[in-house]
Amino acid sequence: MNSIISSSSSIDKKERVEFEEHKHVEHADEISPELELLLQTDPSSGLTSKEVSERQAKFGMNELPEKKTNPFLKFLGYFTGPISYLIEISCIIAGIVGDWIDFGIILGLLVINAVIGFFEEAKAESALDALRHTLALKTRCYRDNELVEVDVKELVPGDVIVLRIGDIVPADARLLGLGVN
Repeated sequence: MNSIISSSSSIDKKERVEFEEHKHVEHADEISPELELLLQTDPSSGLTSKEVSERQAKFGMNELPEKKTNPFLKFLGYFTGPISYLIEISCIIAGIVGDWIDFGIILGLLVINAVIGFFEEAKAESALDALRHTLALKTRCYRDNELVEVDVKELVPGDVIVLRIGDIVPADARLLGLGVN
């Protein structure tokens, strides 16, 4: 038992020594050539206006797609699907046979299910709209060798954005470095 404790404490010491010997070095202006090639951007100057317009044409705007649908058609969509079709067939059979109580119950359950599904989806859409409104509207990035403020929807892949404490990250991003400027 004593040997187990001493061997585990020697491992801890070894790990601590390795951790303490590890030095964190910040390279504010240095980026690996592989990353620079991947981004196809010089991190110190950013993209040129021409590159931005080319990338906007290729990738589109940086915004969530918003598609509007007819609410009535969306409600009718809750009556489609294999299980809904089986329940609708049983409702029709109950009506043909003349069992009006079963017909009414089944039809009522179909309508209640569609109403609940419709309102739950509407709540989810309103939550998504709230998320869209909490996203950053403007951000700072390097363009044409200058730090400028642009609309978030105008960001393109390869833009070098600058974040400060409390900023919302405006798009998918790769952290290039930390600096206090």
